[in-house]
Amino acid sequence: MFESLNELEITDALAGLHYAIRRITHRHSYITKDGSLLHFDPIDENQENDDGLEIGLKIIQEIEDFEKTNLAYLTNRQANTYKNKLSKIAKDITKRNLNYDSRKGRQLLENWRSNPIENISNNLIYEKRGIFLGIEETNSIENVLRKALRNKFNNYKPEPAAMPFHTRLLGTDRLALYSFIHSLNTNFGTSVFEPVAVALAKSNHANAKAQTKAGEYISEEADRLIHRIMSELTTAQEMPDKVSEIERIREVCRNGEMIKIKSTRVDVFIEGKDGELFLFDIKTAKPNAGGFKEFKRTLLEWVAAVLADTPDAKVNSLIAIPYNPYAPEPYNRWTMRGMLDLPNELKVAEEFWDFLGGAGAYNDLLDIFERVGIELRLEIDEYFQKFNLK
Repeated sequence: MFESLNELEITDALAGLHYAIRRITHRHSYITKDGSLLHFDPIDENQENDDGLEIGLKIIQEIEDFEKTNLAYLTNRQANTYKNKLSKIAKDITKRNLNYDSRKGRQLLENWRSNPIENISNNLIYEKRGIFLGIEETNSIENVLRKALRNKFNNYKPEPAAMPFHTRLLGTDRLALYSFIHSLNTNFGTSVFEPVAVALAKSNHANAKAQTKAGEYISEEADRLIHRIMSELTTAQEMPDKVSEIERIREVCRNGEMIKIKSTRVDVFIEGKDGELFLFDIKTAKPNAGGFKEFKRTLLEWVAAVLADTPDAKVNSLIAIPYNPYAPEPYNRWTMRGMLDLPNELKVAEEFWDFLGGAGAYNDLLDIFERVGIELRLEIDEYFQKFNLK
């Protein structure tokens, strides 16, 4: 990872690399308030000349400085990247025949006491720049997650339910955690997924907003056409074809009287930089198969409402599934096939998040969730510990 390691004695460099890899592997073992692992192995009088330990600590310090976070808050992906990098350096060092300059090596160790290593490898810089979300977007999403969890802590009131057998078997705190997660899941879409989606989309599109109306009116002819399309799909007379359906609605979008509708609000409304509109209805990971008929009707009504206001608009309405519960297997889409035009009306997991934030956004988003979870772990543990006192 650090080219300066090549100037050290092989045994010192390998000892430092081994120490750093071990600390990265066990970075969650001793999380403290500041998350730092640098002080878990204090250098006592018997260790103060242990250059391998000092080198390992310096490697850890460099990682923390470069990532601008403490080692304990590295995500699994980041940690694995560093462990692989350090392991490769260790292998390379053992293969080389180094002409070790003792004076130069000792001087380098002295410099490390006051100055960080400056020669970070080009590969590491490339990997750092390979993160797709910018600092502003990352901070915005992290703040959304912190706010959502802390609001839930402040406002959550467990429903009274006596479960004497479960309580004695599992403990009050674990039952409280189960109840909390169940409660959080009921509004995870509005409290987490929607604001995260908006924050993500704003970095890659012209505009994004949550919980908005597609419009208040559709034409009488558009309403009749939607009923006809739904009948055709329900009886399997036609296969779903969203492009054709949109154009059919466009042809009648202002024909006849205008009817006021009470359509479902759009969860996430995106306007692309070219003016194209994308209206998303975010559903749970395993939506009820019987509900797809109503989902489809809502998508068509949104199109009709948008076109009633702007007949020449380029509009899309879609279902979004935030994650694939069947991973690593493909998402089970067969139940939707007869009602939804899957390529044009459904985005699942990476398809959805990468569309909002650009290629790679999904994996970055998982890292952000993990990082915030690590950061708030003490708060979460302290919150549920109080249930053991009751």
